[in-house]
Formats: sequence, structure tokens, C-alpha cells
Amino acid sequence: MEKIELFNDVVNIINENYLFLGEQKDVWNKYVENMKKNIQSVENMHDYLRDMLLILKDSHTNLFINNSPEKFFDLDFTWINNKIIIKPNIFGYSNEILDGELIEVNFESIDRIINKFESKLENFPKCIVQDEITKYINNNLKLKFKTIKVMKNNSVYIEKIKLIEQKDSNEIIAKRLNNIKTQFFPALITDIDQDTLLIKILTFNEIDIDKYLLNKYDLIKRKRRILFDVRNNKGGLISETKKVVSLIIKHDVELDYKIISRNGIERDFNKITTQHNDLFFNKEIIIVCNEYSMSSTEFIFIKGLKAGHDNVKVVGNITAGVSGQAKIFNLNSSNATVQVTVKKYLDKSNRELISGCIPDEIVDLSKDNYIKHIDNRIKLLTLN
Repeated sequence: MEKIELFNDVVNIINENYLFLGEQKDVWNKYVENMKKNIQSVENMHDYLRDMLLILKDSHTNLFINNSPEKFFDLDFTWINNKIIIKPNIFGYSNEILDGELIEVNFESIDRIINKFESKLENFPKCIVQDEITKYINNNLKLKFKTIKVMKNNSVYIEKIKLIEQKDSNEIIAKRLNNIKTQFFPALITDIDQDTLLIKILTFNEIDIDKYLLNKYDLIKRKRRILFDVRNNKGGLISETKKVVSLIIKHDVELDYKIISRNGIERDFNKITTQHNDLFFNKEIIIVCNEYSMSSTEFIFIKGLKAGHDNVKVVGNITAGVSGQAKIFNLNSSNATVQVTVKKYLDKSNRELISGCIPDEIVDLSKDNYIKHIDNRIKLLTLN
């Protein structure tokens, strides 16, 4: 496929759909002209186009490749306090590197990788930077092995991580599931103690989450305290998020910001009307969030509950500060899609919202909390 055709395809989609504010359009046009001059010398057009989109400084706008990898490295990890910690994957590590800190990949230090992406993605939320580093480390390099260096208990371990065929991984997963059919739930509900119920909402991209919660009416009704865990919830459908909020709040809410599209300000966006269901009215509500809580999770769920319920406490880490609403567009010239920001959130001074929600209490969970999936700090918070 011609490089210029792909380039123009992406540029046209942005020009016709992206919501430019202030001087963004002029900056974009000048940058596009400069990028266009170097197209013929580009080896990887998809990476080139991703770099071009960075000029918008908008984590909602990005380019995605649609084809699934045929191979991937047998490596899984998580970010804890700006460090990369090895965690169990579907194949189950049983050696010394489990819960150690990843310090080198293919003889490239993690510190160098972090510095490179922090410079490239300056002014982007930390969670977005970490996501890009994760993609870089997991990238299917043209190697048979990925050599990693891990630090654990002041000892250094060097290990070769093998390349796995997708078909082999599917067989392993099928055996582990033992052919049991699984069903996706938009929320996980668990007893913490006799007074407290944990409701972990995984995403707001599912339909009728409020009805799912209502189906647990008896379980929720007998609890005095509800702990909503929205860590790593990157948001989703605004309409569905508002429906969940309307189920919980005691009184109607008018949020202190507005949403704007190319057609102007959406007047009814910031209004959330209570369902007048008393299921949550007499409950103590605790919301747990982190730097990966984004978009509608931050600015509708958290802010909506804080404004519309009398007994809400937010704990965890400052959220991402990623507002707006995006739409997916298919490229005619490539097996890729472009996600484009078509709506943005503005504060009372008509400035774009880019600051996350600050919890009432900052809580950092330890490495053991993540690796063992035990949130002892959160359990203790419910007893305060």
C-alpha cells in the first residue's frame, strides 16, 4: 500500500473529526506538512503515524493495528511505584524471578527505556507513558528469546524468555480452563466482612451495569458499607456510567464542567438524575482509584458520587486526568484503525480538563498486595 495514501487517510480522518481547541489546528497543520516531506524514507509507517499523532498531546487519539500477533514472549509484569515487577502469567512462573524487579530487557536498561518514553510522551499522564513502555517491552522482536535481567532481594537473575506460538497458548489456556465455559461480568462482587461489600467495576463499556447491580439487591441491602473498586477502570460509555451513578446518588447532580463537540456545548451532558432507589442511600461509600482510573470513571463516576451522595470517601492514588470522548474510524488503506477524540470536557473557565481526581486519602499498595491479589490496606481502611 502506498505510504502517501496511508498518511493522507489518517490526516483526513483527523481533520474531519478531531475536536481542535485553541491553537491546536495551526500546530497540527504545520507539523503534518513537515512529516509529509519525509514519508518515502520511512520504514514503519504505523510507528511514524503514531509519532505524528503525539503532537495533539491527546491520549484518547491513537492508531491501532488490528491483526493479532502469531507469537509473543512468555513474560508478564505489572507497574508498582514506577517499577516493573514480574508477576505470574497463564503459564505460571515457578522460579526466582517471580515478584522481582525487571531492570533490563535485551541488554537495554529499564531506566533508559523509561527516560526515552518520558521524553517522547512529555505532558502525557504517567499511566499512558507506562502503557507505551509495556507495549515496547512486549513487542514481538525478531528474536527467538528475550533476555531479561531481574533484581530480587539484592540478587540479580538473568533469564531467557521464550517465544510462544499463539496456537500453543490457546491450547494451554483451554486445558487450564478445563473446557469450562466462562461468562464476563461487568463487576465482581465479594464480601470483605459482615459490614462491607466490595464491588469492583471493571469497565463502563458494558451495557446495563446498573441492572446487574440491582440483581444483587439482597446482598447489597444487608451491608452497611460499600467499597467500589475502580482501579484500572479506563472508563467507557458515558451513558452507562451515568446510569450507574444515578442508581447510587441520593439527589440530582449537575457536574461542575461541560462537554463540547464540533456542534458546540452539549447542554444536558452534565446533569445526572437520581433513580430514587434507596438501595445505596444509607450506605457508607468508599471509592478506591489509582492512576489508571480514567475518563468517565474519573469525571462522571467519582465526581458524580461525591456530588450526589452524602457519605463518600475516595482513597488510592490521583487518577489519570484523561477526559473526553473518542470514536473509532477504520482506515481504507491499512489493517488499522484510528481512535479520535470527538468531544472534550471543559471546566468553568472553558479550559480542557487534564487534572485527575485527588483522593481524600492517598494510599499506595505494597508489592505483595499486587502479586498475591490481597488488598490488606484497603480492608484496614474500611475499619477506620
